[in-house]
Amino acid sequence: MSNSKELNRIKKLYGEKFMHFCRSIFPTLLEQEGLLTEVLKSTFATNSRTLYDDIVNSDLEEEFKNYIYSKIDVEKEKPEIIGEKTPYQLLDENGYNLYECNSEEEIQSFKKYYKSGEELCTFRGGNRLNRCVVFFAVKKDVEEIKREDFNNPKREDEYGTSVMSIQFTKSQNSTVSIKNRYNHTVNNPDATYGNDLDKIVPGLRQSFEKLLSERGLTLNRSNIETFFFPGYVVAADGKYYKYNMEIDGNYYCPGNVIIDHGDVIKLEPEKQELIDYFILDKENKTLSLYDISLGRDSFIDGFKNIDSIEMANNNNSEQKTKTITIKEKSSDKPITIEINKESNSIIGYTNENLTNLGDNFLGYNEKLSKLVAPNVTSIKYGVLQNNKGLEKFEAPNLKEIGDCFLRYNVQLSNIEVPNVTYIGNDVLENNKSLKKIDAPNAEWIGSYFLTNNTKLSELYVPNLTKESKENLEYVFSVVKENSKEGKTQNIDSTDIANLDKNYKITTSEIKRSRKDVI
Repeated sequence: MSNSKELNRIKKLYGEKFMHFCRSIFPTLLEQEGLLTEVLKSTFATNSRTLYDDIVNSDLEEEFKNYIYSKIDVEKEKPEIIGEKTPYQLLDENGYNLYECNSEEEIQSFKKYYKSGEELCTFRGGNRLNRCVVFFAVKKDVEEIKREDFNNPKREDEYGTSVMSIQFTKSQNSTVSIKNRYNHTVNNPDATYGNDLDKIVPGLRQSFEKLLSERGLTLNRSNIETFFFPGYVVAADGKYYKYNMEIDGNYYCPGNVIIDHGDVIKLEPEKQELIDYFILDKENKTLSLYDISLGRDSFIDGFKNIDSIEMANNNNSEQKTKTITIKEKSSDKPITIEINKESNSIIGYTNENLTNLGDNFLGYNEKLSKLVAPNVTSIKYGVLQNNKGLEKFEAPNLKEIGDCFLRYNVQLSNIEVPNVTYIGNDVLENNKSLKKIDAPNAEWIGSYFLTNNTKLSELYVPNLTKESKENLEYVFSVVKENSKEGKTQNIDSTDIANLDKNYKITTSEIKRSRKDVI
């Protein structure tokens, strides 16, 4: 075939399935030697081999086809909208008030507009104003736009765009990020309207360009997203990159790539390995945060004196994974980290050396599915608070669980913590899968525990204090509803003792009442 060379180039760059896809939808383009390959190379980075699957899973086959043809048959550029109006005037005419933040205090004043759990990373403090020019565009009728009216959030719906943070990097080629009010409740929230300012108000991009130029900044237009592709971000080089996670304007991508506020950072694979938002330096035998402004993540505390690092591919698993085995100089017990090779995400962690999981341990991780820590006795604040995928949790000696542990987890179905005496606030707050809790020595469980759960049917907590039971009225109600069909009335702390013995709730009062029955 005349196009066989072209197809082989595409296969080498993006994989066999994508090659077959191109052959079926671009037969005429393939007749022109090198044309399709050059368009693809200039548009999609080769940091991932899942481009075809990602297009199909997002149901974007037709949109992708049209987008590629638009890159080839380029329309005449639309004329610039010439005008002297400032960004403040343009947004005012379109129902927004625009504010520029010149201090951390001014940034924090906008936090009130965001629902708990949907706050921007911008509100975490740090050196944001050293790196970015920060604006907030707020709808004049913002108080009338209620979060509870939007049960199916869309990035550009009325609520999502009612408060937007428009931020420009203070770099030679400044890039824009339009941050959504939903934050990470929606896909790619830091590229609202595809980072195209003109989609907010026609002429807004040019107006901001003039404002920035007065400050010595030049706006780079290359990271404007013209093809919405979930899980991908457009970098300053104009290419789409698949990413694993986004934190504070940094995108952590497969293939050892980091998009740092638009700039493409490529790590040397022989020397460094990107795992989640950490860099494993194989040459210097260290593990560190890429972005130190994130603050403390105690995950790195377990890797202070690395003696050796070994890596092995697991080709027999359902998904392509890699096991990293690390030995510390102070212990003969190896630490293992399992990585999804297609995303660079941490999916498994085993460490027999740890005695506690400190503050914000893997606080941004989302995909860890297995945690084995047999000697851990204490879990501190914010451990795995953004994790959604944990299914296996083994910590038999655990005694204390701090606030916000697994706050957004949705997969864990069973918890057995035989030695735990204390469980803090907001633990497993959004878990909807948990069916059984066995905590025979728990004396205290804090507020908002399992507040969104609907499946819990077994709860063994015989030693809770009276005050703690008052925090669990909702949980008791769910258990009663699920363990005995047709019994749906709520339970409060005053009538726990009167629960029918058939309900699978065990507290000290119920134990006593059952003895009386017997």
